[in-house]
Amino acid sequence: MALLSSDAYPKNVLGRGAKSKDSGPRYESSVRSRWTALGAASVAFADDDDTGGHAVIAATTSDVFVAFRGTSSTAGWAANAHVAQFKITSGKGGAGPVMQVHGGFLASFAAIYPRVGTEVAKALEGTVADPNAARVFITGHSLGGAHAALAALALAGNGARVGGVWTYAAPKTGDEAFTQEYMRRFGNETYRWVNGFDLVPTLPPSELPAPLGSFRQLPPGPTLWRTLGGRCGKAGPGLLEDCLPAGATLEAGYRGTAGEGGKEERCKFVVADHRLARALVALGGCVSAEARGRGDACTPKVVSAVIPDEWE
Repeated sequence: MALLSSDAYPKNVLGRGAKSKDSGPRYESSVRSRWTALGAASVAFADDDDTGGHAVIAATTSDVFVAFRGTSSTAGWAANAHVAQFKITSGKGGAGPVMQVHGGFLASFAAIYPRVGTEVAKALEGTVADPNAARVFITGHSLGGAHAALAALALAGNGARVGGVWTYAAPKTGDEAFTQEYMRRFGNETYRWVNGFDLVPTLPPSELPAPLGSFRQLPPGPTLWRTLGGRCGKAGPGLLEDCLPAGATLEAGYRGTAGEGGKEERCKFVVADHRLARALVALGGCVSAEARGRGDACTPKVVSAVIPDEWE
């Protein structure tokens, strides 16, 4: 799922000089070739030019896989700044709880989801052998992670079987009601990764002035993993919501403490750790290191085949 999420960015497929607008025939042909070689029976794409939204939809004869791209256009960044919340409901016919979600994330998701939903339906009807048994797996990086969470609710509401959700550096998508409903329905099938001191998963701020509302990150539970200091491990809430001091460990959370003059000490979250290529290099490195520690020589070879050590 990490590789599919990466392939939603043209520069990760065509090279560093590529831009989001390069998601044309050469990019699509390259992605199709890669995923056909990996066993996909069909590969489709969904785009929205107004918001810069983009998704890859690949299907085998058994299941469907969807990857949402993160922000890659001026319009997308403008949408991210629209933090005013919007009410949604989940469940069939909107019978579920009322939730508040980030208005900009919802608007950009609503712009691309009809195309995604159509391609998923096509894959279920025309590619998989048994549509009733097929599962839909969803992934996304950054804004794409927020879209992946919203897509899980939307696709399940349309009758799809969501098999799992993988997000990388996803921001806070909604309020407490949203996080509770999402975790109730998909908590056991969600896997979230945060790289180092990435700033984005701490945004938007938890509490904003009225009428902007409040935002909550999905609770750690069994779903939150982090790459930090060359290691992969489960992360507690302190490693996501609060500041980390130098030498912070994966096992222990940390809350900001009063420093000199009574001012709260702050760690330095960085945007650089948000880059998906950097996150995947870190993830591949620690997965390989842990495999070698177990005497597993196969896993590092598989990782190096898809995630080069210097992939930037």
